[in-house]
Amino acid sequence: MAEIIRIVSISLGPSSRDKSVELELLGKRFLLERLGTDGHMGRFARFLRQYDGIADVLCIGGINLGVQWRDRYYPFSQVRGILREVKQTPVVDGAGLKATLEPRTVEILQERGIIDLPQSRALVMSAFDRYWLAEAIAERCDEAIYGDLMFSLGIPRPVRSLEAMGRWARVLLPMITRLPHNWAFATGVHSDRIVPGFQNYYDWADLIAGDFASIRHYMPDQLAGKVILTNTITPDDVVLLQTRGVKYLVTTSPEIEGRAFATNVMEGVFVSLLGRPPEELRTDDYLRLAEEIDWEPVIREFPAA
Repeated sequence: MAEIIRIVSISLGPSSRDKSVELELLGKRFLLERLGTDGHMGRFARFLRQYDGIADVLCIGGINLGVQWRDRYYPFSQVRGILREVKQTPVVDGAGLKATLEPRTVEILQERGIIDLPQSRALVMSAFDRYWLAEAIAERCDEAIYGDLMFSLGIPRPVRSLEAMGRWARVLLPMITRLPHNWAFATGVHSDRIVPGFQNYYDWADLIAGDFASIRHYMPDQLAGKVILTNTITPDDVVLLQTRGVKYLVTTSPEIEGRAFATNVMEGVFVSLLGRPPEELRTDDYLRLAEEIDWEPVIREFPAA
């Protein structure tokens, strides 16, 4: 029997969403495990130390190694400090897939007529978290709102262009990435609570894109006719979105047992299949492998209520 490759994701998100599954891909067997820490950074650090040298790849969720904005990278000091104690196992945060599969998904939605992007309004939950997705949307949508200030930083101000978001990035990212995570970002998204408070922006948008924890945390009771582009969804999430009237649910990760795992988990799988350290991998490597495994986004259309 082939040796199993163990991919362990340590997330700041709720432990209620933990999952462990096995799959076979390109002749290799994988065990994917997700461990949530309910927003506790100490537990997050302890799990990383615990699985160092045990997992083949460690993945982090609910927080990133850093923020890429155009050609500049801002590492998170707190995460960098934690990872000094991780000596053996490579660590990924999903950035490689966010930079490749997510922009390609935007192209596919336009190509297949799922949404007419030039005529649509887009709400991007966080451009800091997904610069390449935000850029792909900005190139195609004349109207977009980037919600970093509102959803991540608690500043009630929508940003309506990627250029304006870039000005905020130059001011905020050098500071934010040096602060403890719970000082710099809203931590409620790491719980199971839904706290609506931005209904007018959800109502305004035709496309809502970004991390599902953030979309779910702030979403209103009705999402009639919306296209949701996200990841890390469970069967319960699918039902929740359908009951709120969503028209299309689009996820970029392959589904396993009815669940689309986070980009950090799937990047762990990609890194294992490519057989090289993550820092050596480039866009073409991810796209070539995606083609080899016949990847395409999962697009669910829900009937109108």
